[in-house]
Amino acid sequence: MSIKSLSILFYIIIFSLFWQAKIAFADMDLSVIPTGPAIRTGNTTIQNIKLNLKTKHNWQLLVTPLNNSFINISHPTSQIPVSQAEIQDNDSAKTFQLEFGKPIIIASGNNNDKIDKNCTIRISTPDGYYSGTYTGTLQFTLTSSHGTSVQNFNISFDQPLVQNISILPDNVNINILPEDSSQMNYSQESSPPSKIYIRSNKEWKLVLNSQNNANPLNYYFKVLSSSNNSNLYYSEYTQLSNTSFILAEGCPTISSDNKNIEPTIIQINYKLSTDKYSVLPAGGYPYNVIYNLTSR
Repeated sequence: MSIKSLSILFYIIIFSLFWQAKIAFADMDLSVIPTGPAIRTGNTTIQNIKLNLKTKHNWQLLVTPLNNSFINISHPTSQIPVSQAEIQDNDSAKTFQLEFGKPIIIASGNNNDKIDKNCTIRISTPDGYYSGTYTGTLQFTLTSSHGTSVQNFNISFDQPLVQNISILPDNVNINILPEDSSQMNYSQESSPPSKIYIRSNKEWKLVLNSQNNANPLNYYFKVLSSSNNSNLYYSEYTQLSNTSFILAEGCPTISSDNKNIEPTIIQINYKLSTDKYSVLPAGGYPYNVIYNLTSR
C-alpha cells in the first residue's frame, strides 16, 4: 500500500472517529421525559412530555413517528393509526398532525441556550378500538451547528374495556288471560320476546342467572336469534333453575371503521307451563332473571 493510500485511510479513520464523537456528545443535548402516565379524557388519550434541549445556532426540533400505527400488545391486529395523533408545543400553542415516517419541525431558533420545553401528545381513541395496552415510538431529533441528537420516545397507553347491556322489556312477566286460566297442560309464552342490546370492544359472553329459589312454577327459556354471527346456545326451550346459563358468545361489536361500538341484539323468549294436574289463576306471573356480560 502506498504512502498516499495510507494517508487517505488515516484521514477517513480520524474523520469517522471525530464525527462519532460529535454525535455521541450531541446526544447529551436532548432528552425526552414523560411528566406522568398517559390519561384518557373522553375519546382522547393525552401524554404530557418534557424535553430538555441544549441548543446552538440554527437549531431545529423535529418529531417523526416510527410506526404507522399504535399496536395493541396483546392483540396485534388491533391498531390505532398514527394519523389520529398530534403533538402540541405548549409554549407556542402550535399543534402539528403526525404522519408516519414524516419529520415535522415543531420548534426552532438561533440561540445558544438550555431550554425546557413542554409538549402534549393527543391521540384520538374512540371506544370502538379493542381494549388493552397500545404502544408506539416517536423519534425526536435536535439539529444545530453543534451536531445532531436523536432520542426515541416509546409511548404506551391503555384503551379501557367497554361492556354494557340494555334490556327491553327489562323484566319477564307472563300474563295468563281469564279464558286460559282453567286449562291444564297449558303453556304461555312471553310477548314480546326480550331484546338484549350488547355493546363490547372485546370478545364477550352473555350469562343468564335465575333468581327464584322459592318459585314453584315451571318457567322455560330459549334463545331466538342474534343480529350478527354470534354463537347462540339453548335454541330449544330449557327449564330455568337456580343456576347460570351461557346464552351467547361473540366478537367485539364495533363498527367497520373501528371507531364506534354498535349493539348486537340477542332475542330470548320465555314460557310458563302447567302440568296435567294444575291450573293457573288469571294474572301476571313475573320471573326474576339477571343478565351478566363478561369478557372471554
